[in-house]
Amino acid sequence: MKTPTTAQTPQIDLTSGSLLIDASTLAGFNKCNRYAYFYSIRKRESAAFAAGRTFGSIIHGALEIANRNPTLHPNEVRALQLPYLEEQFTENHFPDDDHRNLQYAINVLDAHVATYGIDTMTTLLNERDEPLIEASFAIPLFYYLVNCPGHSLHGATIVVCWSGKIDRGVRFADSRFGHLDYKTTALGGSTF
Repeated sequence: MKTPTTAQTPQIDLTSGSLLIDASTLAGFNKCNRYAYFYSIRKRESAAFAAGRTFGSIIHGALEIANRNPTLHPNEVRALQLPYLEEQFTENHFPDDDHRNLQYAINVLDAHVATYGIDTMTTLLNERDEPLIEASFAIPLFYYLVNCPGHSLHGATIVVCWSGKIDRGVRFADSRFGHLDYKTTALGGSTF
């Protein structure tokens, strides 16, 4: 195997000496090496508005409001969610012909409550007694010795970590622990 030259090897953005790999990074490498290079290594993202990703983030934010206020009645939670949703749909301009709008977001949240009810799970707390909601994690997978003469990292050992975010860490009514990973979809369309 040929050793890469300094010109061929870009600077890699390391977080505390670690290379963080997440599901989006792996999907990028499976999709297209050039895409993965610009997204994962060069940290560039398309400036184009992504309706599905933005809608998913908005729904996550609304669910976070509910999860951070577990003792409130559903109507009180909705009263907190509505200003947030209105603000998000004012700031993020969805195409006029897109089904993802404020009313659709409300319908999704109503369907969530209708399907799952008011949950009886307890949200876990982190070491600072903060709710384990939208919590980042990094799990070391292996150590990599950089072999690229002339590169600033030559000879360094990098910790490669699997990383991501936990939507919500929970304890179920039967005392088991788990985590929730909320999903919305762009593939199902307005009837999903």
